[in-house]
Parts: sequence; C-alpha cells; structure tokens
Amino acid sequence: MYFLQKLLNLKGDDGFRMNEVLVSLWYIMGLWPLANSMLLFLTGRSSKSKVPFWPFFLLSCFDGAYALLPYFILWNPPAPPIEETELKSWPLIFLESKVTAEIGYSKVDILCSESGK
Repeated sequence: MYFLQKLLNLKGDDGFRMNEVLVSLWYIMGLWPLANSMLLFLTGRSSKSKVPFWPFFLLSCFDGAYALLPYFILWNPPAPPIEETELKSWPLIFLESKVTAEIGYSKVDILCSESGK
C-alpha cells in the first residue's frame, strides 16, 4: 500500500526515493488507453461489421488489452484493394512458385536436422 501511495503522490517526501524507471512506467501506463482508442477508432470506421468499438474501449481502460481480444475476434477487416497488374508482377510469381517452396522447405529441414545434433 505504501508503494501505491508513493506512485500516486499521496505520500509526502519522507526521504524514500522510488525507482525512477518504475515511476516512469507507471505514468506511461496512462497512455495505453489513448493508443488503443486511436487504433480502435480506425478499425471501427473501416469495418464492414456493425460491432461497436466503444464498449471494448471502455472495458480496456479497466481490464487492459484482454478486453480487446473479443473485439478483434468479432472484427471483420475489409480486403485490401488489389489490381490485376499486381497479381502478375514478378515478386509474387517468384514467391508463390514451387521452387521457392522447395528452397524454404529444404532450409527448414536442414535447420531442424542440425539443431538435433
């Protein structure tokens, strides 16, 4: 209880100095709801589903990021716009080829066999 009173500045200067890193982290924790609200506002505007974000935001102020998990499960993000020319560009063709898959598989196979030694 003493440390909580010191963090909330309820105790006067009694000669004990709190760890400054701990005090800084305590004060920064107030910025997390602000960051979450900015992200949730953008996802709520771009969503096709009618799940409101404000109840999850209010819960996240008290329960933290655990209250946001149901929102992100229910949230249906829109698909990004892709043009036909992007689908036929060489990086996508190379990355989706069977040769690239074989190279990746062989590297993983080698790494797994070497880690077992």
